[in-house]
Amino acid sequence: MEHALQCIEKYGLDHEGIFRVTKSKIEVDNLRTLVDCGRQPCFVDPVLASLLVKRWLSALPEPLLLSKRTIQEWFDARGDPDTLRGYIEELGKMHNSVLFRIVDVLKQVADHSSVNKMTTNALSIIFGIVFFPTTDPKQANLCTETFQFLLENSETIFKDVRASVLTRQSSLKSIHQRAKIERRERLRSIAACRYSGTFATPEQAAAVKPSHQQQPSGGGVLMTSKSGEFLSHPLPRKT
Repeated sequence: MEHALQCIEKYGLDHEGIFRVTKSKIEVDNLRTLVDCGRQPCFVDPVLASLLVKRWLSALPEPLLLSKRTIQEWFDARGDPDTLRGYIEELGKMHNSVLFRIVDVLKQVADHSSVNKMTTNALSIIFGIVFFPTTDPKQANLCTETFQFLLENSETIFKDVRASVLTRQSSLKSIHQRAKIERRERLRSIAACRYSGTFATPEQAAAVKPSHQQQPSGGGVLMTSKSGEFLSHPLPRKT
């Protein structure tokens, strides 16, 4: 789902009618089948990506917003950002993070409405009934109004969620950077042991192997780790 949202951000913000225009059912079904089979399709068509997002939301066994509160409670809270923020927090980290991500993309789309013609009202007509599914036609306007208020006031309503998500993203980035540095240092250590001929363990010795594919300029020993990274070390000069 994240790849579909990224495709919309990259290619769909200026696409007229994004989330409203459609594609053939066969194209959407084929894409859905790929995703259901665990394969990651290459998203380049923002319309297909937007249709997949809508279908995914509609296919949820329980609507994201109705796991803790009834649809009437959401309707009654429209116009009250503090109450809506409390309802969002009740959903739990997983639900409100997913909801924040989707609403954030929809807000970006609405910010480009002068080009794509998709205002907050146009988006709310589409997504109000998706997030607040009801069989009562008299409630259709309430679905639209409630979601539109949530969308237009998303910065206030999702303020705490945004801070939490950004903190987690920063932590994950730090973890990935630290792991990358540690891995690079480990490879250098192994290469140094390989060069000197001394290894602490057999596994360490097996982690690198001589490479005859390429030689570094200026002379030296070129080795590759099992991951395919090249490690070059100069030969000692003759005295």
